[in-house]
Amino acid sequence: MSPRLLGISHLGLSVPDLAVADFFIDVLGFESISDDSDVRFMVHRIARIAIAFTTHDGSVTGEFDEHNPGLDHLALAASDVSTLADWDSDLRRRGVNTSGVAESDAGHHLNFRAPGNLPIELFVINDAMAQAVGISLEDAFAGSHA
Repeated sequence: MSPRLLGISHLGLSVPDLAVADFFIDVLGFESISDDSDVRFMVHRIARIAIAFTTHDGSVTGEFDEHNPGLDHLALAASDVSTLADWDSDLRRRGVNTSGVAESDAGHHLNFRAPGNLPIELFVINDAMAQAVGISLEDAFAGSHA
């Protein structure tokens, strides 16, 4: 049996410009807890998500492209479809282009891009998908873990 994992510690994302961190702070409600010339580490305390952005001493170039190996998109849990609609309104008010709230076989989602072309999905899992992957709806949200 493998040693126990507790969950994701943090996400580390390579970016050409640390300004993407400002988007996470100003738009998504993250808090910066370290800020130097190459790395910005931030948290969303309620959702219990930590993300580190790094430029690798300026060696990261170009925009994000999900068609290369690695991260496809960042999916963040939302509590319900009404909350997705609120996010959609808020993002559009801020000038962020969104997909609008859409339904899939797994639930409802809202897609948009952060600076640097980073795709973000706000997602509400439905009962059927939660059951299929063996989680309760309460467990579907990172912020609900003790």
